Amino acid sequence: MLSVEQAVASAKAAASGFQGILRIALSRDIGRARLSALLALCREESPQVNIRLSEVPLTELVQGLNADLFDAGFAMVNEVEDGIIAQPLWADPLVVILPARHPLVAFKEVPLQEVVSY
Repeated sequence: MLSVEQAVASAKAAASGFQGILRIALSRDIGRARLSALLALCREESPQVNIRLSEVPLTELVQGLNADLFDAGFAMVNEVEDGIIAQPLWADPLVVILPARHPLVAFKEVPLQEVVSY
């Protein structure tokens, strides 16, 4: 999520070769594997920019964006308040984890209705 003003400022700073700190807030539900790959790519493409990560609840993430405490945030949300833009970056599949002898292991793809019945 980025506020409109922050997105414009970040784009201008990147275009002018900004060297500084990028403050990113992480909601606790964010997928770590993909985020690690994204941060590694950022480090590769812009090694002069320091990235400061903060793990916060979603409400603090949004408040921090509005108060200019964070430049960007990553969270699993569909809707946000006015002045904040949420854009999907990736979609992770829903998985179910089962014991090796569970009856649902017989399915190649487990139907959600079957999972709910347990």
